Amino acid sequence: MQAQPHRHCHADNPVHASSDATGTLWQWSRPGVEVRFCRDVVTTPQVWELRAPSHHVIVHLGGWIDTLETELEGRGGSSGPPLPGEVWTIPAERRYASYLTGEMAEYAILSLSPTSLDTPAPKTERVTDMTAVEGTADPALHHNLLELARWHNAIPTSDLEAAAISSLVDQLHTRIRQAYSLEPLPQRQGLHRATLNAPQARRLRRYLHAHLSAPLTLAELAQEARLGEHQLHRAFLSTFGTSPWQYLIRQRLRRAQHLLVATEKDITTIANETGFSSHSHLTTTFGRHVGCTPREYREATLR
Repeated sequence: MQAQPHRHCHADNPVHASSDATGTLWQWSRPGVEVRFCRDVVTTPQVWELRAPSHHVIVHLGGWIDTLETELEGRGGSSGPPLPGEVWTIPAERRYASYLTGEMAEYAILSLSPTSLDTPAPKTERVTDMTAVEGTADPALHHNLLELARWHNAIPTSDLEAAAISSLVDQLHTRIRQAYSLEPLPQRQGLHRATLNAPQARRLRRYLHAHLSAPLTLAELAQEARLGEHQLHRAFLSTFGTSPWQYLIRQRLRRAQHLLVATEKDITTIANETGFSSHSHLTTTFGRHVGCTPREYREATLR
């Protein structure tokens, strides 16, 4: 996908306020939790891989990315340019990979010990699993990170300032524990659900993103995956964490959000290009899922 003439940036995002330095811009750590704000040049295609004993949460903050495709253990994942505030979670010991092209990627990455996601004062230390999500908006986590990012050019000079940073990290940790932690791993062992294998998941994801503007049916997707319709629905839900229809709507809205801030196309054109039947259909769906109209979203984001 080619970069559009209107570039997307956030003037009020404190991470954008520093020089052209790349790599880790600022970090804060304490036992069990580390937060890093990063900026990477991606003018040549990049393949990022991660598999670690800790849980990781990646939050996109800004920059310019033309293409991003992610996978978790060869399945799940997302496709399409990321939006500020979208979250990817990588549970411990799971293999995450991403392919991206563009200019600059700005993001926060949180590393958490699996035991740190247990209850605040566990009677016994337990290893806790994490929900895998991809390209999911999390306004609360995004807001907390932007508050923390205001410290990226500063070094705490007093106990009060260090306590303020620690409090923000506590809020991030609490949000992640509430939204993404699962029951302890021993209770989940032995559970088995039908899932798509890696080639099937990759083929379906690419097919869906190549046909976002088309009136897709479950039968078409089942044929693409070489499965029965009922079997596909159950395997898709297990692999992607959502139904095919919900996934399609979410990806159509992501594409619409990107076009609203990355181009000057009118809303009717964007509706047609993202599979919505009309301006009003896009506006109604946008309001239900995003909480505002497409016009309000464009104006607020480009302000």
